[in-house]
Amino acid sequence: MDVGSATALLAAVVGVVGMLLSALLTQRAADRNRQREQEWAEQSRERRGEVQELRSCYVALNTAARQYLAALTDQLHALSRGEDPRFVRQRLTEARDQHRDVYAEAQMRVPERVLELAGDLSCELGAVYGMVRRLDDRAPRAGDSPAAVQESIDVLWGRLREARREMRADLGASWALSGETRMRQERGAEAFDPPHLLLTGPPGTGKTTVARLLGELFRVLGLLRKGHIVEVTRTDLVAGYVGQTGRRVRDAVAAAVRRRMPPAAGPQVIVADPELTLPWAEVETAALRAACYPEALRYGEFLAADEARDAAGTPAELLAVLPGGASPASVVHLSCHALAAPRPTDSALRLAGPPGAGQDAGRLTVAGILDGAVGRRPDAAGPLVVLSACETDLSTRHHDEALTLATALVTAGAADVVGSRWAVRDGPTSVMMAVFHHLCAGGLAPPDALRAAQLWMLNPHRKPPPTLDDPLCREATRPDLHHLHHWAAFTHQGNLTAASVG
Repeated sequence: MDVGSATALLAAVVGVVGMLLSALLTQRAADRNRQREQEWAEQSRERRGEVQELRSCYVALNTAARQYLAALTDQLHALSRGEDPRFVRQRLTEARDQHRDVYAEAQMRVPERVLELAGDLSCELGAVYGMVRRLDDRAPRAGDSPAAVQESIDVLWGRLREARREMRADLGASWALSGETRMRQERGAEAFDPPHLLLTGPPGTGKTTVARLLGELFRVLGLLRKGHIVEVTRTDLVAGYVGQTGRRVRDAVAAAVRRRMPPAAGPQVIVADPELTLPWAEVETAALRAACYPEALRYGEFLAADEARDAAGTPAELLAVLPGGASPASVVHLSCHALAAPRPTDSALRLAGPPGAGQDAGRLTVAGILDGAVGRRPDAAGPLVVLSACETDLSTRHHDEALTLATALVTAGAADVVGSRWAVRDGPTSVMMAVFHHLCAGGLAPPDALRAAQLWMLNPHRKPPPTLDDPLCREATRPDLHHLHHWAAFTHQGNLTAASVG
């Protein structure tokens, strides 16, 4: 065999061996990755099980303490009223024994900080129990009295709330460090923030659907309080001038997390139709002021009111109470006309014109709203603005409604804005607005209150809220309130979170 043949044979053998070794190494790497993934999955399951067990322990501990305190209160009331205490005495004994057993089990599971609070609570519960039993046996010690027992019970409810906050904080930390983050830290890897995700692809590939699923997944993991996502389009973020895109992105993020002003944090302003062409506008604003905002300032025209209005409701006067103005309001409700213009920045609210000015001087445009908010603090809490008018969340040119009166107000600093997508009838609108504000006053966040008000309109067995007086109460009996054109036009823009998180 000549040298060339030998070299060719050797190269062929090396190539075959290399190919075999490459396949073997690839297979071994795949096996290692598969084994590592299985280990990670098993560790994740174990972590989830541990967190679930800890949560069950906290639930049992909280429930036992509440039942113990409730039984102590019942025993105290029975003693104060001179009733036969045998039944409540038995219940108190059972509640004490249950709390003792649950606390004994918790001692083997919960972290030291929670255990310390639970231990102090258990000791103080025992002290109050002894005081109640001595009073029941008619053998009180110095300082034993029903008033002292009640005072101690009130203090213990506060201690229980403190312990509950610590439990929730511990569970939140457990979930936040779950999964891959915790395993990386246990393996000594550097800590890292949850990754940013970029979902790409042509229309129809499910990017938005996947994002919504991720929002729900993050909620389950405890990384989000609610599973919502904030959806924006290219038009929402990309500006027409150099340097404005960054501001639009910041504004979109700020709107998603902007704090709400409590209603008592600023004046409330109610604006009635200055043109006097909406018969229900004054009825609507009067009902809101009487039921929800008794100290509200009244702008616009009022024919039936006994007291004088606070302002005519010109664009300058309204800008003064919007974000960036001299006296920002916490709630602004407008019951007036609006116009969705072909050019989005020209869409306007039709307000009162200054004396002697032209007809268009009473229009507050999208451009005017954005210009008027230039001086606002970026971290300031925002008001609730309700546009009880036609086409206030409509753009006749841009199909995605990126630039409307409602979105302009969010960009200007409002936390929540309610607007409409088409022309609406003022009678049914006044009823729904009264229900919406009633629900907000009851504690619902604006997006949830709007949905509840729309469901109320759909309900054939609806009952007017007790705050609704005539003639709105009569209007609420209309048989056609469930029709789509009466309620479905209204949308919410801004902060999607609930009113409070426990």
